Amino acid sequence: TQSTWGCHFISFHMRAYGVLRSWQSWCVKLTDRALIRVHGRDSVALLQNLTTNDINKTSVNGDSIIQLKSQTTLFAEAMQPVYTGLLGKDGRLAFDAFVIPAPSPEISNDETVNIPSFLVDVHVSAADALIKHLTSFRLRKKVDIRPADDEFEMWAAGGANSRDMIGSYRMKTFGFDGLKLMVDPRCDDMGIRIASPVDMSPPRFPPAVSEISLKEFTKFRYEQGVAEGPEISSLFPLECNLLQLNGVSFAKGCYLGQELVARVHHTGQIRKRIFPLKFNSSAQDLGICYGSEIRDADEVVGKVLGIMGEVGVGMVRIEKLSSQALTVNDVPVSVTVPAFLQPI
Repeated sequence: TQSTWGCHFISFHMRAYGVLRSWQSWCVKLTDRALIRVHGRDSVALLQNLTTNDINKTSVNGDSIIQLKSQTTLFAEAMQPVYTGLLGKDGRLAFDAFVIPAPSPEISNDETVNIPSFLVDVHVSAADALIKHLTSFRLRKKVDIRPADDEFEMWAAGGANSRDMIGSYRMKTFGFDGLKLMVDPRCDDMGIRIASPVDMSPPRFPPAVSEISLKEFTKFRYEQGVAEGPEISSLFPLECNLLQLNGVSFAKGCYLGQELVARVHHTGQIRKRIFPLKFNSSAQDLGICYGSEIRDADEVVGKVLGIMGEVGVGMVRIEKLSSQALTVNDVPVSVTVPAFLQPI
């Protein structure tokens, strides 16, 4: 079956790189994500004009052929997705998303041609708004924009030593017969993401992989200092660490909201950033939530953007990182600097 082949495919690649044990830890179904299909000859132009990253960095290489012991020939595609922001005219984040290349063969003049096509992986609460946003800029471009949740479901997987696995897979995606595995391009510790066709879901993971809840994954994400979706909506992308999370390109052409991003980058005037937060006990039980003020004595120095148990993420003024007196609702909080931001 396709699911069994998918399991063989995953296991084969992990053994091939000698890192099977390093990531056999957890997997999670990302029920908070939605997929949008952007398809058509002008899809690259549309996305390139609206995204902070360079869509041309996405790539597909379908030349790899793998022979398994069952003598089944598997055609594997090596792909590279991008993480990106989509901004408003004021330079603030309207959306953040992953753009995954998903070419669609079509017959034209008796020849098979690959029409540019992408899956845009976005927070489920923003999917409808993103479709409207893309559609409003489509104009006469030959692009079809529609929900793709009937095609794929998103999963993530990783483990305590995911960095070893990513060392072999850095910025690559492997797909088999519709099953697409990609390194999370934001930072090494975020593991891999999987676009699984709905008729193959859930993917057949190796036995040592345990499924965790979305809440557990969110807590893990906060520990890495990664905020996304509504947590960073309406904020400035560089303050949300999009550059360090590989979500901004300064080598591409113009895009909506670019002027402010370029000005802030070149002047170096970034006074606050998103950092992981750590409490001694469950912050939610103490009434701490999105928007709660982070204080240094009587001075407001930031705010909470997300909370899960005793960990969270927040926007904090950089000059206050060394303070030992930070509190939220009079509860002590410690702020750490994630690896992708060091040195700061």
